[in-house]
Amino acid sequence: MYTIRLMNEFLHGPIWIYDQDKTIRLKHSLISNDTILQNLNEEAATLYDSFYDSCLQSMLQN
Repeated sequence: MYTIRLMNEFLHGPIWIYDQDKTIRLKHSLISNDTILQNLNEEAATLYDSFYDSCLQSMLQN
């Protein structure tokens, strides 16, 4: 059994998959075999990371 969570984290897609031992699975067929889901995961990660990068750059300039 797997647990799927949606969470935003810098440099990680929003889809997190945990196995029965509560270990994070970095690669799982659920995402890698579904092109649409894989693209959405990557698109959301890129969007979130770009916001984080913008905020960090703004803080460093001040």
